[in-house]
Amino acid sequence: MDLANENSAALALALAAVTHAYDVRTDGMRYYSASGGSIFLTYEWIPLHGGTHPGVFALMCGGVVSDVPFAWDTTAAALRAVNPTFFTYGSVDELRPQIEQTTAEYLAKGLNVTPKMIPNQGHCTFDAHAEAMGIWSANP
Repeated sequence: MDLANENSAALALALAAVTHAYDVRTDGMRYYSASGGSIFLTYEWIPLHGGTHPGVFALMCGGVVSDVPFAWDTTAAALRAVNPTFFTYGSVDELRPQIEQTTAEYLAKGLNVTPKMIPNQGHCTFDAHAEAMGIWSANP
């Protein structure tokens, strides 16, 4: 775990550099992660940067409850609306308890969360790419 949140700071700097150098739309960000990437997004990125870098989050086979305080107002309906978060995981994924705990925590904060458990699938054994594409297609 990146307890100093250095990875999220580095990603924020990289996004700032790209958006400064190029005419990039930031109102329709799409995030896709699996396993450790989903842990990164749920532990650091969404709590610290969901308010400034919102998007559709397709989180596959991972997630963790964060002790990082949210830097944005999770009660703000406008911010919740632009940060739909989708947790997709297998029913026999060894990370299922963490994912379900994270889903519950995000729901308790009032976030726009949709969980999807795929029967008889283990850790990242389903087609995560197709799942993410389906999420993004349904959430333009």
